[in-house]
Amino acid sequence: MILHTVNQSHSSILASCLRVATDNSSVLLIEDGVYEACISTQSNWNKANPTIKRYVLREDLDARGLLDKVSSHFTIVDYAGFVKLSTEHHSIQSWF
Repeated sequence: MILHTVNQSHSSILASCLRVATDNSSVLLIEDGVYEACISTQSNWNKANPTIKRYVLREDLDARGLLDKVSSHFTIVDYAGFVKLSTEHHSIQSWF
């Protein structure tokens, strides 16, 4: 299992990540990548493998005033949750 971290809100970066993410991989949106968890930006996710687990970092949502705009398809995690996800996956792939 791979944890993919996406730190930018460029749809091409997320699209590339989602193309290579395999079954039961996880994607964690961090920094400006959290914009891709908003309800209005779901087009890339509509084409994604449905087994990919979706996470978004709470602290980055808070910093951008987006906490109330997150799609219900995402699990919101804090920094401790980020660390836990990092230890639960075999490797981490960063997309930037």
